[in-house]
Amino acid sequence: MIVEIIIAAAVTAIAVKYLPHLIVLSSFSYANAKFNAIPNDFINEKEIERLLDSSSIDELKGNVVSRDFILKGDTVEEIQRSIDYSLIKIIEMAKNDSPKNVRTFYDAYMKKIDVDSLKDALKCIVEGREVKNRAVTPYMKNLIENLKNVSIEDASFMLKAEGWNVNINDDWNKIEKDIERNAIEFIKNARLPKSSGKARDKFVGCMIDILNLKSAARSIVYGIPAYYYGNGWEIQKWKLDEISKLSSIDDIVSSIEGTSYAQFVKNSRDIHQFEKSLDMCLLKIVADISNENFMSIGPGIRFVVEKEYEAMNLKAVVKAVGERMKEVAKEVVIV
Repeated sequence: MIVEIIIAAAVTAIAVKYLPHLIVLSSFSYANAKFNAIPNDFINEKEIERLLDSSSIDELKGNVVSRDFILKGDTVEEIQRSIDYSLIKIIEMAKNDSPKNVRTFYDAYMKKIDVDSLKDALKCIVEGREVKNRAVTPYMKNLIENLKNVSIEDASFMLKAEGWNVNINDDWNKIEKDIERNAIEFIKNARLPKSSGKARDKFVGCMIDILNLKSAARSIVYGIPAYYYGNGWEIQKWKLDEISKLSSIDDIVSSIEGTSYAQFVKNSRDIHQFEKSLDMCLLKIVADISNENFMSIGPGIRFVVEKEYEAMNLKAVVKAVGERMKEVAKEVVIV
């Protein structure tokens, strides 16, 4: 009897210790298995080269074999737009397959995906032109519809009510960057369980680091003011202040030695290679996050980021084939 009691107590203790982890694992098991099974062909160099060999956009549409991205339309713009819609459907699928307590992440990420449509609408408002609703998500479509035919003051009020802290009276370049920063903050502030919040925080922090480094490089090369998106994961405010005083991309590369980004940008010869190397770094980071957080949202983060880059690559290929700019596309795609 005493032995049985001891065994029961031991089993109970083990269950108390491990059951929460098993519950978390089981809630993500279906979604994460699905994410890992779906291919990411369009961040593969050989696949992109094969698509670039298409002689026309009609041939290209036939060459894209995918259940995720459905290319429709007759013009470059129409096909690119169909890619945007496909991407949103993919993220909606990821959201619906995931546990309910992490779906806020996917809602926030779709705001980031659709942020250019908000920029276009606000620029029309600032310049006094008719607002065209180019949004692909229901949230952004509704927001832009509400912004139509309103004054600049009312537009600012409506945006702030939705959490977009943007001053429409600012310089346009700052407005654009403020919109981007707000989109990132939606992801950063999405309410998630602790286990998933850890993965999200690293992702957002690294994304901010990369955006800050790109901004610093553009400031040096093009002589424009740098815009910083906040403190990142490895590069804090004091380092950003130091970087802002540098005079070349080589100086930036030297200043970030010891960070996760240094090995990717060390051979960058120009601004384009520098930025492309940072994009490749982000893909490596989300793959690591997925492996480190395989029991939570890690694979979901990797999945949506990879799909976003796949969409960007496909849109670049469509433009390259349609406008006969294949060599330019090879410099742009992230593979």
